[in-house]
Amino acid sequence: MDILSSVKEKMLEYERYYGDFSEYTQEKVQNTKRWMELLAQNKIPFSGGATEVQYKSFKDIDFRGPEINNQEWRAQLNRFFWLEPIAWEYERTKDKRLAEIARESIEAWLDFRTFTGTETNASVWMTTGDNTLSTSIRLGQFNRRGWWGAVPYLNDSGYFDDAFINRMLDSTAQQMEFMKRNITPIGNWRISQLDTMFFIGFCLPGFKDYLDFAVHNINETFFTQVHDDGSHEEHTAGYHDWMKNVFTRYCYVQKARPDLGFDIDPYMLGKMWNYSLYMYAPDGKRTGLNDSGRWYELADEESVKRSYDEFIQQRSKFLKDFDLSDMDEFKTEDKPSKYFDKAGQFFMKESWDRSSTMFVFDATVWGGGHCHRARNAVNMYYNGKMLLIDPGTLNYERSDPFCHYGRSTQSHNTVSPEGMTQTINDATIEKYYEDDAISYIHSDYTGGYEGDGKSLAGSHKRTFLWIKGLGAVVHDSFTCFGKESRFSSRWQSIPGEMKNLPEEQEAHTCFDDANVLIKAYFANTKVNQKVYTGSKEPFAGWVSYKGVGLRGGEPAPMLCFETEYPVSRFELGQWIMPYDNEKPDVDIVLKNYETSKAVEIVYKDKKVVFVTSRIKGWERGRLPQIAQAGDLFCDGKSAVLIFDKDLLQYAYAEQCENLTYKGETIFKKDKWGEYVYRK
Repeated sequence: MDILSSVKEKMLEYERYYGDFSEYTQEKVQNTKRWMELLAQNKIPFSGGATEVQYKSFKDIDFRGPEINNQEWRAQLNRFFWLEPIAWEYERTKDKRLAEIARESIEAWLDFRTFTGTETNASVWMTTGDNTLSTSIRLGQFNRRGWWGAVPYLNDSGYFDDAFINRMLDSTAQQMEFMKRNITPIGNWRISQLDTMFFIGFCLPGFKDYLDFAVHNINETFFTQVHDDGSHEEHTAGYHDWMKNVFTRYCYVQKARPDLGFDIDPYMLGKMWNYSLYMYAPDGKRTGLNDSGRWYELADEESVKRSYDEFIQQRSKFLKDFDLSDMDEFKTEDKPSKYFDKAGQFFMKESWDRSSTMFVFDATVWGGGHCHRARNAVNMYYNGKMLLIDPGTLNYERSDPFCHYGRSTQSHNTVSPEGMTQTINDATIEKYYEDDAISYIHSDYTGGYEGDGKSLAGSHKRTFLWIKGLGAVVHDSFTCFGKESRFSSRWQSIPGEMKNLPEEQEAHTCFDDANVLIKAYFANTKVNQKVYTGSKEPFAGWVSYKGVGLRGGEPAPMLCFETEYPVSRFELGQWIMPYDNEKPDVDIVLKNYETSKAVEIVYKDKKVVFVTSRIKGWERGRLPQIAQAGDLFCDGKSAVLIFDKDLLQYAYAEQCENLTYKGETIFKKDKWGEYVYRK
């Protein structure tokens, strides 16, 4: 049997182990069609087709990517993404021009690259645009992907004779040695490199020495990179899904071939599937935290539904295949909200229905360069629109100002001092409570700020209370240690109109069927209210272009509450309220008491009283009881009362024994605790 036939046989054996998890979806059918259109014109697209580069011949590819000043263009050229659609289409049509393109492009790379055995990632990147991540993707990781996943399908084309295959094998040996010598110690790069080592070791003759190394270290990455809550250490949806898919493959391989030595815990992997599930917005699009494609308003609805349905089916199959379906951890139908404490991310929904409201609270625990400096950011989805949004990935190319802006605190829905962004330090979640009536979070970021050669020590406390079916209190308190600064509280929406009403201290979007009202109900200093759309001075009002990322920014309105003067302490209360098309008339009052503050909200027949010592300005962890606060008495730290037509419907209290309102007892307990009253 010739080498390519042998490789294909082993590759198909490997694929039989993981079967339905081969990662080929209906979306790739459309992707293949698009690739065929471009390859027929001798074109290679960049970043989903935003830019296309045409070559006289694929032998002319310069893998240093001089045509586009973007590091991702160089990376994409070196990863040979066109080989997978070529393999699919050639199998269907036997069009030899496709095999010729594959041969020409691989030959161009072989002519371009030589190895001395002393290369480092840094030296190779500077001179060729290549690195060990691109090497791993280029060589292949499973059926039809990369050189050795695709070329076996072109075996009968006449373009891959023994001499050329031997040249590929010689280069593969050099690339594998380069990759192992420079293997990355952490993150997705390491997993990708090990994934390739297993694939090549399993499928190619002469490379079996890589198998034991790959299996041992894939086990190591699973146990060190997957946290107890199921999140991958980089805390970013796209990278998490990639790693989840890799480990799912190996979990099935482990089941079929225990002799290979894999040690992947199905229960922990099931929790990875849970994390992926909760990252979805109610409409089946991703919420888009950190270096991910943002929620995109113009995404093809049919494709979104198909992709989401496929994910749900795969998750169900995985849970069934590994006897996890009946475990409470994976019965999520009545648990639409989830806090991933190791990731520092809260995904809160009223239900799994498309029409549900969703809030995302981003206190991401730093997981490397794919994380954004967005602690305490709040995003919101309502009735089919992500009205307050994470801007997504704007660019990876560091010479583009959008690269820094997209990762900065200033581009996210949180508070930032002028010209500075958060450091890599984490926030502390001091309180989280969730039920079907409220979501309550108190987070304190004390990690400091940096930018333009200056720094600031400070604490940003954000108290978030979502009264489900109504709206959310977002109360900020910022304290500078040592000097003053101007501050800005920012709210980024999707492309569209935002009406600014500074005389009413509010602004709102102007869509036909789903909108958000943002209202400042308190500020301790003079605040100017502005809406920026596509501004570069200052940088504000941008989301990733067409949702995909890596193409720069697309203008979208951003509301900013900006202090007029530098201050050492900034306090701002904001009310976030989703609505359909008629702007709600809501009254909000902040009241100050000896040990606490109260926010009272009145909308139509509904009234909410929220009293807490958490927004009074006490030191972290040293909270007094509320005691008497107007008509309310509570010996706990926080209390929420919800009335309908003056009748108490719901009450919550934190760390208390007693709660009364207007002399009427709501709680009188014999031990301290967290209590809820429902009518």
